[in-house]
Amino acid sequence: MNRRAVIVLLVALGLFLVAMAIRSGWLFLASGGLVALVVVSGVVSLFTLRKISLERRGPSRAFEGDPFTVVLRIKNDGWLSRNIIEVSDLAFIPPKASAWRREVKRRRKELATESKGGERGTTERFSRNVLFWSVPGGGTSEVSYEMVAPVRGVHSRVTYRLSGGDPFGLLRLGRKKTVEYSMAVFPRVSWLQSFPIVPEGMLQVRETAEFARKGSGQDFLGVREYREGDSLKDIHWRSTARRGALVVKEYQKEISPTTGLVIHLASPRGGTVYHNSLEDGLRAVASLVNYCYAVGSPPVLIVPGEGGWVGLEPATLWSTLEVLAAYRPRQAGDWDLIGGLTLARHAVRGPGTLIVVSNGRPTELSKSLVSDYWGLDSCLVWVSEGSYQGADKGRRGAGEDEGELVEALRGALNLYVIEADRDIGSCLKEPATTIAE
Repeated sequence: MNRRAVIVLLVALGLFLVAMAIRSGWLFLASGGLVALVVVSGVVSLFTLRKISLERRGPSRAFEGDPFTVVLRIKNDGWLSRNIIEVSDLAFIPPKASAWRREVKRRRKELATESKGGERGTTERFSRNVLFWSVPGGGTSEVSYEMVAPVRGVHSRVTYRLSGGDPFGLLRLGRKKTVEYSMAVFPRVSWLQSFPIVPEGMLQVRETAEFARKGSGQDFLGVREYREGDSLKDIHWRSTARRGALVVKEYQKEISPTTGLVIHLASPRGGTVYHNSLEDGLRAVASLVNYCYAVGSPPVLIVPGEGGWVGLEPATLWSTLEVLAAYRPRQAGDWDLIGGLTLARHAVRGPGTLIVVSNGRPTELSKSLVSDYWGLDSCLVWVSEGSYQGADKGRRGAGEDEGELVEALRGALNLYVIEADRDIGSCLKEPATTIAE
């Protein structure tokens, strides 16, 4: 019920009281007519929403913050036309998310203050309202609009709110309808120019020989005596004739370097709904994953599972990003980082790189930093939780935490620090500390 309907009812009540006082029949009639008008408006609004179905079309993948187009088709299964139907797309507004709505309003005010006649902020496309003036009986109508996903996640259905109106504009009754629709929203990627990862094609000769094995490669490695099970196609006939025994050729097995990416991100203790240490940590992981594939060093993801650490080796970049979109954090302290480091060392092939992305406390990280599990070329990308919480709440500043972490490292590995007020790409550009040569 909107303000107009309330005013009509108040006028009807006033006329009724006056009619009671002066015993006027026509005022009774006018008062009843106004109440009947509101009732008829409600009936028309309810009728408008009957036998209405929705179909949504759009991309199955998207990156947070990037606009994409949605096509919404509405179908009228009744035989009478339906008029003035407002549809609200609530795909990225979780139910009872009052904190999320407050954050959206805050961002809108900030963008309105910063913008001077330019394009309005993308937060206005987190939800969209579209209006269908008329849908004929048995017919369809469709409209396209642009949306933006505010934060990563995996969605299997979309909730719409339908509002039916009446010609007088007195009442707008609504109900929610769920539409099946699968979509993965990936964390935002920052493009990196460089990072200390061993890329494909840059292995030293010594490292290549160390990891050479008999395999299906093209590079000739040497010869050896025949063993049961060797293919007759690999027999080296000249050496066989010279030695008087079967000798086979051995080839160098092609082993590409891999990167072990340990995701040690717990639930955030500060920040906003979509700007906190967890989400920024996953954005850093997505940026590193994209760089790994670009240099030919596909990553092995080490993520927390229900029963401990789990190693995942997705086949493509998209499938790797889908793992990040579906990432669910566990509470800090529930899982030991050393277990993830151990699994990563066994999963990484060749002279690879070990990267840990964590928003843990320096005191917790120090226990594993001094262990012997940091093999390979190691990097720690630390998301400073203190920078999201702020020093005005009686918490330690981010600088104190960073100093404690640097002291614990003592040049043992590369340290990159992600802070709330800095761009993730610039944070991953230069390390705070570097491995001592």
